[in-house]
Amino acid sequence: MKVYLVCVLDDEHYRDPDFYFFKTAFEAHKWIIDSLVSITEGSMEEVTSNLDYKNVDGSDDQIMRIDYSYGDGEFYVNTIHEIEIKDGDYLCIYHHAYEGVGFYVEKIGTLEECKNHMLDSTAKMANDYDIDITNDDIFEVNSFDSCVDDDIQWHMCNIIQFKVNEIMQNDEEKTKSDKSDSAELNKNVHKYDAEIYEELRDYMYGPIPGYGSSSDHVETSLEEIIKDIDASPKHEIFKNLCNYHGIAPSTVEYLYESIWGKPKDKTIGYFLEKNLLTK
Repeated sequence: MKVYLVCVLDDEHYRDPDFYFFKTAFEAHKWIIDSLVSITEGSMEEVTSNLDYKNVDGSDDQIMRIDYSYGDGEFYVNTIHEIEIKDGDYLCIYHHAYEGVGFYVEKIGTLEECKNHMLDSTAKMANDYDIDITNDDIFEVNSFDSCVDDDIQWHMCNIIQFKVNEIMQNDEEKTKSDKSDSAELNKNVHKYDAEIYEELRDYMYGPIPGYGSSSDHVETSLEEIIKDIDASPKHEIFKNLCNYHGIAPSTVEYLYESIWGKPKDKTIGYFLEKNLLTK
């Protein structure tokens, strides 16, 4: 199944990245903004106006990277990766810090496969940087992570497991515990629910150039799609959604108004008169 992995690293905890899974890229993007607002205790406007979007220094599956700096040299790096994975699979994820920060999904498979990959990757790094593997201060390998210090920056691998029910559980908890806040956040960050963007992305734009591969255009395209949809008149969004589902906008409009009546402030419509549709 296709899921979206978010990798997070701050300026202090170089060995402790955080990893989260989401069903859509838009949900992942919205969560990153929400998280930054909460962590920095800044306003939504302050945070969104200082985000640095770029898609550099990451594996080919990286579709977006969002950097945020604040305070006295404090920063967060957030990357979104579009991956194909099965329930129960493990991932071996490499990252480096702080000669820049980059995340690379290097292996998806069984626990044994990921552990073997971590060992091979760590050994290769030690060889590349002429590291003394007997020195625990600069070379360390554990059951689920490893670290190599090349005297300029750290190179690390983490092994994590993907579980489908954790995505579902997270979604359910968010919906049950904070439905009103989620709606307010969606209004501030994104104008519509994530499903709307997913459907309109394919209908209005077709395949995103480079989507799911490393391209400087990828994250710009995704961000532009969000902005374009939010900036479009609602009646155009309604029309495109109807067309996406194979239903004429005039039919939906006619049926709705036949039951609930015409809104008082309505100025735009897609059907002329009831008698024209029934002739």
